[in-house]
Amino acid sequence: MNYQTRRDLLAAAPASLAATAGCLDRDNEDVPPHLYAIYFSNQTHDTVNVHLRVTLSGNVVFERSHTVPSKHRPILVSAGEVDRPGSYVISLQTENPKTTTRVTIEEHATQDHPCVHPIFEAYLGGVSPDVRTYDRQECRGEES
Repeated sequence: MNYQTRRDLLAAAPASLAATAGCLDRDNEDVPPHLYAIYFSNQTHDTVNVHLRVTLSGNVVFERSHTVPSKHRPILVSAGEVDRPGSYVISLQTENPKTTTRVTIEEHATQDHPCVHPIFEAYLGGVSPDVRTYDRQECRGEES
């Protein structure tokens, strides 16, 4: 290696370290999925009985039943009761119409958006889940 090439290499080294500094940050470690909240909205003309069950590794960690009036705006079914990160499975059963809908939050969480927010909506034909995700700051309620 000649003297000029080595000097150019040494001069460029600090710039290349600065350019990769963010890539070496600890924020790039695996981020476990987190259940942000669960909403249920009744868009039918009838009252709907809802049974919600949240499991982790096959164990029930949260369970609750609700009667939701017709044309009811979204209600918060769960928040804070399941506050630890984990690969939760949310099962929502309705009696009228008779349905079972499941959401596995791990299937929706990403490294950048680990917080999962399932919104279940009852329609005449059944229940449809709309799953939204958020970044870590939104999940913790922090300002970006």
